[in-house]
Amino acid sequence: MQNNKLQHKKNQSGLSLIELMVALIIGLIVSLAIYGVMASSEGRKRTTTSVNDIGQSGAYAAYQLDKTLRSAGSGYGATSNAALTYGCPLRAAVNGTQILPSLTVFPAPFAAVPQALPLTPVVIVSGGAGAGGDVIITMAGSGGLSESGTRFQNVPSATQLSLESVSAFRASDTGGTSDIILLANQPAANQANCLISQVSPAFAIRYNQAPPVLADTSTLALGANVNPNYYQPTVNGTAIAGYSTSAVVLNLGQNPNFSMFAVGASTAGGTKAAAGNNTLFKYDLLNVADAAAANASANPSVFSDGVYAMRAMYGVDNDGNAATTTINWVPPTGAYAANLLLDGSIASSTLLQTIVAVKVALILQSSLPEIMPAGQPGIASPGLTYANDGTASFTLFSDTPTPVTQMVAPTNLRYRVFETTIPIRNRLL
Repeated sequence: MQNNKLQHKKNQSGLSLIELMVALIIGLIVSLAIYGVMASSEGRKRTTTSVNDIGQSGAYAAYQLDKTLRSAGSGYGATSNAALTYGCPLRAAVNGTQILPSLTVFPAPFAAVPQALPLTPVVIVSGGAGAGGDVIITMAGSGGLSESGTRFQNVPSATQLSLESVSAFRASDTGGTSDIILLANQPAANQANCLISQVSPAFAIRYNQAPPVLADTSTLALGANVNPNYYQPTVNGTAIAGYSTSAVVLNLGQNPNFSMFAVGASTAGGTKAAAGNNTLFKYDLLNVADAAAANASANPSVFSDGVYAMRAMYGVDNDGNAATTTINWVPPTGAYAANLLLDGSIASSTLLQTIVAVKVALILQSSLPEIMPAGQPGIASPGLTYANDGTASFTLFSDTPTPVTQMVAPTNLRYRVFETTIPIRNRLL
């Protein structure tokens, strides 16, 4: 009897086939449920991460562009200087190498910019329907001095200027950078050339001495500086000694910002610009091009990642009455096309003086791909419109009379648009 009980228990051990199949089905359902939760969680994570990343990149890029463009014209933008400086063809050399006019075509994505550039607070080179959008050129000094310009007393020599006063200029005798200056002459039929030069470290007035040495109050010595050195007696046929007594000299400070911004593609190292998109690059017009340099000295250099395209337009004040300024928004084409603003004529100078603000739109694209919903050509993004032919586009500057349509590639990546309006405060003042 005991043996029968043991045999009965032995027969009852384990699972039947039906029980096993039920267990497998339950396990499969649970696994599918867990997979669905994980997939959904991963999707939300990618969406959140992507949106946060492009949000931070867009906010940073918009802030930096705002800061740069607001300062456009600093050091030379005063009303009394505008007729002399706005639109004057620039001549500059650094460390003995001519940089303006550029001796070569600017590297991508700046290849469409003319090699000869005039002095201008801001100019937009239209990219048309190109994927990367427009190029923005901006120039500003950093001195905060000599806004009204200092007049010449006598004809200059190659190494010194005879001025009404030299109190607005500084030299560095400690191996640093002395003030960078701009020489501007009275215009004739076209704007006379503007030459960038530099105060000599041997200049008699030294503000880093206590008390300052005031050996000569009317002679400004020019000469070579430790890298970077912007002193060159003659650049592209324009000589310091060739300026007349009707010229003025303006202080651009020790770190003037003469830059261009455009969207291109980056190599793995993030240093070389090429045709394409997703990287906003900055090009320093006061240094030589060196796209293959180390990250710290590359030119162009990476300004912000994740930027798919950049578009811009001008706010102009055509009535010339600062007290009742009415801004009209116009695209960088037609009467305000870059070739008309950059030709060095009196007409271009007049047009440049009417630009008092800029609108900038940045289209950011995420880097993390997402699962595309069935039946859709791409991921939905705020403001993105899909046409019946599968193309996608944003409408930018919809609050102006001439909105801009920017095409984007339908994709499993998300987009975000940042629009900002930036006053050119030096021109408004």
